[in-house]
Amino acid sequence: MKNKLMILLFSVLAAICFSSCYEYWPVNCDIPLMEEEGDCRIDASLSAFSENVSVTYSPVEHLALQSEMVFFLYVPYHFRQGVGYYTHLGSGVGEMYVGYGMELGRLYTEDVQLNYGWNGLCNGKMDIGFGLRGSMFEWYSQDEGDDEPIEYWENRFSMHTIEPQAMIRLGGEHMKFSMSFVYCFFVGDKGPYSWPFNVNLGVNYRF
Repeated sequence: MKNKLMILLFSVLAAICFSSCYEYWPVNCDIPLMEEEGDCRIDASLSAFSENVSVTYSPVEHLALQSEMVFFLYVPYHFRQGVGYYTHLGSGVGEMYVGYGMELGRLYTEDVQLNYGWNGLCNGKMDIGFGLRGSMFEWYSQDEGDDEPIEYWENRFSMHTIEPQAMIRLGGEHMKFSMSFVYCFFVGDKGPYSWPFNVNLGVNYRF
């Protein structure tokens, strides 16, 4: 038992050290697959890089509002607000979200994400979804030791990404365990020192 705890502790510390080497990694945004007015999903997940929490709610038919917070070592790292449209499409659900986010006050993002998937497969025990997100980033950085406010930083550049995603949820009618994957393709310059993919494990609750 003691050896297992030591291995777990070492793995966590290794993941923290590994993730701290990178300035940017893709964030797994929940693929909620909303179906009707009043739908609400809360998703909480964990990866080697961060802890993610997102809430998606449909106040009226076909409209969805999404808020997302990502923490790195329990410090707020990324905040994103999105608005989306959803509809039944073929045998599944199609969604489109437009979002705006900020990371650590130095990275501003605008994105469009298309989702498609199926709820309630295998007698309600499984959801499967796929997403494709295109993002534009405005990145601000400073030289080491430079304490000037962000508006005076000179190192500013833009980058664009295309990020395919996939998720699976397994469990009961309301609560399911989830796993999601995202890979980031950089269009043009990469910008900050980046890691291209992310895998999240978590819990998703549908009210």
